[in-house]
Amino acid sequence: MSALAVRGWIGPGARRLDVAVAAGDCAEAAVPDPRATLRRVAGLAAPRLWVRVGADELGRLPAVARARAGLATVDGALPAARELRVIDAVMAGRPLPGRLGFLGAFTDARAKLAQEREADARALAGVLGLGPLLEDPVAGLDRRAAAVADVARALLAEPRALVAALPPDEEAAAWLRARLAVEARRRGLPVLLLSRERAG
Repeated sequence: MSALAVRGWIGPGARRLDVAVAAGDCAEAAVPDPRATLRRVAGLAAPRLWVRVGADELGRLPAVARARAGLATVDGALPAARELRVIDAVMAGRPLPGRLGFLGAFTDARAKLAQEREADARALAGVLGLGPLLEDPVAGLDRRAAAVADVARALLAEPRALVAALPPDEEAAAWLRARLAVEARRRGLPVLLLSRERAG
């Protein structure tokens, strides 16, 4: 059984997307609109595409349920984080739990989890070459750096599968393609890249 499967009808011509990716592999599918397709994979836009992660069929579950099941997505835009520092945007990949026991224990445990999350985020960002930019605002990032930050955010969540829309910028797309292939092998992670179909 493949570790990740995605299928459904896409594009104005109602073409069928049917992709299966093994653990540790990085596959690529050409689609009419990578970001629009990614939003349907993530459950953020209708009609949602059917997705399976491991043995778990996500069917047409909404975005929150898909993320909880271990599906991470990358589009390189960080649209909701334009005013944040880069380190804050990366840490958004691992939200802190809302409740942890009694108030005193909650405060201590939450502080410890926050420290661990920041340490892990900084270590991961360092591996990806983001170290010098962590205190900078996300709004100042170029396309390549934004893609790197979004990869770090997604990987910090320790996902079971990852789907990424390749950006139109060729340099950023080449980096993302190479980096995610490395991470797929290193983590045993199934990765699906969505690229734009060539005209004609």
